[in-house]
Amino acid sequence: MMIPQEVIQAVCSFASGEDRFADLGTNAVEKTYKWSIPQSAEALVGPLEGGSLFARTLDLKRKLWALWLSDPNQREKITEFIVADWGGVRGNREATLKRHRERAEGADHSAPFAGVSSYSKILSLVDPERYAILDARVVVALNAIQVLAGTSDGLAFPYIAGRNNITGNQRKKRGFAMCPRYSVGTLVQVRGWQRVERPRAYHVYTDLLCRCRAQSSAVPSLFQLEMALFSQAEALALRVEPTLKSQACQASQRKTSSFDAKFP
Repeated sequence: MMIPQEVIQAVCSFASGEDRFADLGTNAVEKTYKWSIPQSAEALVGPLEGGSLFARTLDLKRKLWALWLSDPNQREKITEFIVADWGGVRGNREATLKRHRERAEGADHSAPFAGVSSYSKILSLVDPERYAILDARVVVALNAIQVLAGTSDGLAFPYIAGRNNITGNQRKKRGFAMCPRYSVGTLVQVRGWQRVERPRAYHVYTDLLCRCRAQSSAVPSLFQLEMALFSQAEALALRVEPTLKSQACQASQRKTSSFDAKFP
């Protein structure tokens, strides 16, 4: 899939904190990134350096990458730490974690949409020049950025089930991803965007980030752009739809299910 220049420009504008993205972007990520680091991290890689959570997270990523490359015997433990301890996804079977590890080791070059939130965490550490994390918040951020930028030739990324009431809570049927007017079907049929098919979503995403890095000095690395997308997804969703805070964009179970059945 060709990535429209309009989409690249929208994401670069976000990264730079321009216009509608004031106070956001990569320059703001040190303040906005709040994802906690589990205590088990230092037991795995040693003491972490940095005065902010963002800086300590970068140090953890670098040390995990170094450990992955230097000690293959630690890869099973690293995989479990990234997915379960740090990512909070504890329901994976051992066989699933093994597939994620083999994908990162290069034995499996497929990129299925199922499990992308988990295996992309590992890929982003194994080769941070080519890969970045794709999860529920990042997808919302990408679609919201294009809406805010007024993109006409856009890319509608498929949503990933999440639990955040602002970006999208599948169980409660509320949030940006659950609003019919921002569903993939509406973005495609009403706004005229291209649908990003699920089997291609991760490749399109990483290609987009790489192109942004090549075109903008505001994108020093893929993982810094991804961390900005992740940590600022709620702010982006609220700039598109301020009513999300008051649950006004909540859809009923029946209506949402019917809509998603037609436009998944």
